[in-house]
Amino acid sequence: MSLPVTFMVKTLLRPHCLEPLLKSLRKFYPDEPVIVTDDSPEPYPEVAEPYDVHYETFDYDIGIGTCYNWTIDHAETPYIVLLDDDFVFTEQTRIDRFLPFLEAGVCDLVGGEVWNSRRGINQSFCGFFTQGAKPGKVLGWEDTKSLQKIPRNTVKGLAFVEITMNFFAARTDALREVRWDPRLKVCRHEDFFLRFNGYRPREPKVEGFRAAFYPGVTIDHRHQGNKPKQEAMSNAAAAALQRIHRLQDHGQVGDYDWHRRGRFDNFRELFVEKWNFEWT
Repeated sequence: MSLPVTFMVKTLLRPHCLEPLLKSLRKFYPDEPVIVTDDSPEPYPEVAEPYDVHYETFDYDIGIGTCYNWTIDHAETPYIVLLDDDFVFTEQTRIDRFLPFLEAGVCDLVGGEVWNSRRGINQSFCGFFTQGAKPGKVLGWEDTKSLQKIPRNTVKGLAFVEITMNFFAARTDALREVRWDPRLKVCRHEDFFLRFNGYRPREPKVEGFRAAFYPGVTIDHRHQGNKPKQEAMSNAAAAALQRIHRLQDHGQVGDYDWHRRGRFDNFRELFVEKWNFEWT
């Protein structure tokens, strides 16, 4: 029996990553709805065609927030599972283990562990936002290495936190209420979880939703870089990647790392101005 979830994937410039994600997802979850949003300059719906997904294309670089919001508005299931396009499902990606917590009302969002199996690294983080001490510093954000360590011996291994990795299952209605800020193409993860927990820019904190972390569900993170081996992908994915490389070679678009990191300072300034605090 299929699970009452919709898998939500946003992709940009990475057909070589999207393909193994969808292939592995369908191996374990052949019937659940999947929505892929793509704001690449040359979208690649043909890569997803064998995997029976809804593929929606957008204007180039419209941003994760707009794509996520479109997905949550169109999902028809009570729960949504957020995935990066370079994740790969394994035997330990047991989405069904998330659902009892959500269905029982224990929490509204539950995140799992993210592993990089090629490097043998656990990339997960979870923790709390820290209250700033300086005047005018409404809320200070600590980077992932500084986040408070969370004990994992709470409710059935569940730890209540304020922020998790971008691998989680959540109530669809809660996501629709919080939404993502479409202006933020960087720092949108911190902004989303701040508001999910009831923090408000320049206003007192209100009662928010409940986020948790559960280490009993893991997914593999297999970032392949901008120049993967083409023999490891289908003809459709290889052709899509070649089209993207031609645009990049002619200077018409930046590579993935530029979209992710090259504009970090600009969006960080927007994020800091919105929340009225210093970046720590």
